[in-house]
Formats: sequence, structure tokens, C-alpha cells
Amino acid sequence: MDITESILTGVALAMDAFAVSVCFAAAAGGALPVKNSLLIALFFGGFQFLMPVLGYAASEVAYKFIEEYSHWIAFGILLFVGLKMIKEALSKDENKPVSKYADPSDLKLLFMLAVATSIDAFAIGVSIACRNIPIWSPSIIIGITTFLIALFGCFLGTKLEKILKGKAEIFGGVVLLLIAFKVLIEG
Repeated sequence: MDITESILTGVALAMDAFAVSVCFAAAAGGALPVKNSLLIALFFGGFQFLMPVLGYAASEVAYKFIEEYSHWIAFGILLFVGLKMIKEALSKDENKPVSKYADPSDLKLLFMLAVATSIDAFAIGVSIACRNIPIWSPSIIIGITTFLIALFGCFLGTKLEKILKGKAEIFGGVVLLLIAFKVLIEG
């Protein structure tokens, strides 16, 4: 896998992480601190790096599981978080500007979203193993690409919040639901 193929794979894999980063930042309300944007990008980039390595390592056993169930796992996580974001936004306390489902310091939530958006990277690791290509270079490039794209998504999300004026959390939840159903339909 050459550098160009690795970058293009990274860009393709990063699209869900980008969309979630935009929604996450927009739903967080106002300007997202740089440290929170970096944390979000680090989680998404880190998991996009790690999952191909895990897929590569577990290629024989993992392929059948990933093939059959990955879309259901990603669908369930994204559906849960999206519905919770919408529910929280609709019942939001005006004195509490940030929902617990849009809190960028919630490591458990970041973990769940990073896993949900990187399951397809696990399958990429399996396919790289099947091609007998070393895993480290593509995984590093995929991780860095995702990190940069997610960081840009956080920046864009803070700008989007100004346009949506407090409705960003509902918008974010709807986008997560759309991504969930896209994952389910594409299987």
C-alpha cells in the first residue's frame, strides 16, 4: 500500500469521524477550547490508527465477525448517542448550556464514538493482512489523516454553532442518526 493509497484510505475512513467531530463541536455550544478539539481529534485519529493494527493482528478470526456484525455494532452506538443527544436537547435546562452527550471532556462518550467510527478501519486492517502488506505505515498515515480531518471538523463545528444558534445539538443528533442508518444500509 503506497502513501497515496494510504492517504486516500485515511480520508475515506475519516468521513464519519469528521461528521461526528463537526456535530460534537457544534453541540458543545460556543467556542470549543483548543485542548478539547485536540482531545476529540486524538481519540478519532488514535482509534483509526489502532483499529487497522488490531484487524491485521486478528485477521483470520476477525474477518468473519467484522463481516457479519460490524455494521450492527456501529449502528447501535451511533443510534444510542444520536437519540440521547436529541432527547437531551429537547429537554435541555437553559441554565446548563452543554449536554452531557456533547461534553468533549467525557472520555467514555469519546471512546464510544471513536469505536463506532473506526470499526471499518478494523476491516481495512484485515484486508491489508490478506494482501501481505506491512501494517505500520498505512496505519500511521490513516491515523494522522483522521486526526487532521477531525481537528478541522471541530473547527467547522464551532462555526456551525453560530449559524444554528442553539439548535446544534439536535442537528448533531440527527446527523448521528443518519450516519447510523447509512452504516446499517451499507452493511
